[in-house]
Amino acid sequence: MRHRLAPAAVVAPALAAALVVALSAPPALAQSAQERLDALLGELNALIDQGRARSLADPWFLDDLAALTTRYGETWPRVLMNHTFESQSGTPKPPWQVRQGRMQVDWTRGLRSRVEIPATEPGQPSSGGARNEDVVGAIVGTILEEALGTRRSQPAAPAVDPTAPALAVADVRVTNAFRIEVEMSGRAVPRAGDGGFEVGVFQPSNAGYRLVLTPNADGQGGRLNLLAVSSRGSARVVDGAAVTVPLLGDDPFTLVWSRRPDGRTTVAINGTDLGTTQDRTFGDPFSGVMIVNTGGDWAVRRITIHGTG
Repeated sequence: MRHRLAPAAVVAPALAAALVVALSAPPALAQSAQERLDALLGELNALIDQGRARSLADPWFLDDLAALTTRYGETWPRVLMNHTFESQSGTPKPPWQVRQGRMQVDWTRGLRSRVEIPATEPGQPSSGGARNEDVVGAIVGTILEEALGTRRSQPAAPAVDPTAPALAVADVRVTNAFRIEVEMSGRAVPRAGDGGFEVGVFQPSNAGYRLVLTPNADGQGGRLNLLAVSSRGSARVVDGAAVTVPLLGDDPFTLVWSRRPDGRTTVAINGTDLGTTQDRTFGDPFSGVMIVNTGGDWAVRRITIHGTG
């Protein structure tokens, strides 16, 4: 059994003085509360490393201090979803439901869908932009009808339009600050540059954020846009960035979408940050998450969501 000493007795004077300076340093006026906390934790971790390297304090006390900084430094400590798409029947397991189009669980790739992309008439520009706006409006309408129970049942299921976007939704509470990690893959199809993949969070009114991934025609990279979508389906581009990772080579890649309590949002693919922006359009929790194939051959193997509480 190890005996712990009181912190005051085990912290060397040099380290104690440094801790006092770090805790009492005046914050910059331009910094947000989250930025000040991040800076403080960074300084404390540096002091802990220094204390270990120079034996300035009892190692057990430093372990306790490191655990404390880890606990307060974890922005999204709670697991809200950890779902791997596996199913012998091909139908995704709860809480996921296919609301539109055709999505099936492929035992090798996960939740897969293939949406054909209509050919553009000669002499006409690509319809990708207009198509995305129509898709956002249609998807919001579909979810709203389901939520309100106003969607009319039909006597017979019509044939699935191979060009219609495929939509899967999970009703799960997502805190306003979240971290979503998606393990996915894409395959090359004709006119791939007019298609895309979306992951989004929505509120009861169906307003929310959508992360839209659009590949280049050759699949070697593309573009990623963050949209803020109103309850009526109108979309505003918050920010965007170029993607240099190959998207359509059938090789798995990981998309990480992080949102902090102050609205700072960061997106990364395979560990490479694509940029950070800040948006506070929505301040309440979200009631669900969606996956959308607007065109192409996409599959999601696993999706993990962390939240703040």
